[in-house]
Amino acid sequence: MFKVKIAGMGKAVGSLKVKSEELEEKMNVTSGWIVKATGIESRHYVDFENGENALTLGVKAAKQAIQNSGIDPEQIDCIIGANGSPLQAIPCGASLFQRELGLGDSGIPCFDVDTTCYSFRLALFVAANLIHNQVYNCILIISSDAPSPTLPKTSNEVRALFGDGAAAAIVTKSAKDEKSVLHYFKMQTYGSGANLTCVKGGGTLRHPNDPNTRMEDNLFQMDGRKVFRYAVRLLPDFFQDFFLKVVYVKVMLNIYSLIKQASME
Repeated sequence: MFKVKIAGMGKAVGSLKVKSEELEEKMNVTSGWIVKATGIESRHYVDFENGENALTLGVKAAKQAIQNSGIDPEQIDCIIGANGSPLQAIPCGASLFQRELGLGDSGIPCFDVDTTCYSFRLALFVAANLIHNQVYNCILIISSDAPSPTLPKTSNEVRALFGDGAAAAIVTKSAKDEKSVLHYFKMQTYGSGANLTCVKGGGTLRHPNDPNTRMEDNLFQMDGRKVFRYAVRLLPDFFQDFFLKVVYVKVMLNIYSLIKQASME
């Protein structure tokens, strides 16, 4: 358990709103298919040609989080990038966010965590640990993704799902009289399914200058049916253990609180 809080949050989405009906026409699929299959009625895309991208969305969300938290940007002593996909190979995305926030000469430590869709949750857990252990006091987490420029070349099941957006959070220590805590964190990884959701290019295994690297290697690929089978098989036990642990922690906290009150009386 870590006594931390989210002091402020921010968000940003692409400026172009695209309804599922519009997308279905471009994808040449049956009207109503996207909403029926995904429940998504619309999504936002960045205006890439006019300079909007994952970096600008992340900066916008971060500024909003800073404003909502009421802190001064100079109080930030660590920045964690938690994008689902990297802004570029090197350096880390957090350093690019730092620069665009006007903190490029501040020396504030920056690093990324990369667990794709789980990145923000892991970043929050890492931030809570760092604050709990008094390494840092005020951490900015930024998660931003804008895959829309590549979506027209992907499969229909991928294209129907994704949009462009960003979220940011300021994480600080909770005051003594505040109840905010991070109770529990759980994460499991199954490398056997690594190829079920992947972008195979962009790294050293399929180098961009290698003539054998194909265009498809640089696109997000997903085998939705197999991912679903994994989820059906693995998630019940995951959630059962997760919620049992959370309930246990809360029960123990309540017992501790009662004992403390009794001892004071």
